Amino acid sequence: MTDRPTEQTLSRAERINVRISVTQTILAIVGIFIGSVALYAALGESEAVRKQTEASVWPRLDMAVVYYGFEGEERIDILARNRGIGPAVVEFVHVAVDGATATNWSEVIRAVAPDEVIATSNQSIERTVVSPNEDIKMLSVEEKYSSNALTRAIRDAIGRERIKVEICYCSVFDSCWKTKLSGGAPDEVDACEKKDPTAF
Repeated sequence: MTDRPTEQTLSRAERINVRISVTQTILAIVGIFIGSVALYAALGESEAVRKQTEASVWPRLDMAVVYYGFEGEERIDILARNRGIGPAVVEFVHVAVDGATATNWSEVIRAVAPDEVIATSNQSIERTVVSPNEDIKMLSVEEKYSSNALTRAIRDAIGRERIKVEICYCSVFDSCWKTKLSGGAPDEVDACEKKDPTAF
């Protein structure tokens, strides 16, 4: 004895439609998954390309103190040097002597050698672009134009870290760093914000 078909029994056409619907749902889910994977891969590749582009113009600014010549003819230079592969955009320079902010190199020299005649050459690098492998002489003191006492006083002040210099610079992609005369690797910062408008 067989059961009579009820109203709930699906016809053959309805069963086919259900199968098609289930198949379409599975295909849609698979499509969404493949699309998500492709989007993730594209975003990852885009980030890798961005990092590679940034690395291709990465600046590395540091400072060096260079001593030249014999006693009586000595010269001291403070240099800003870009040893990276991209330009360094200098946003600000901060110089302090014994913790007090200086507005120019004359103030620095008067603080460490108040009785000496000031005879120097110097260059402001704030708002300057330092090219790769470029050295900029920020300060130069030469005995033949000043005195042995002045060069000794400056050498001593630098050695004792009485003179502190900090440069904040950025890449062309606005990644920024601070570098110090005392050495060490530059510290990455969010932005170069000049706290003291009276500084260099």
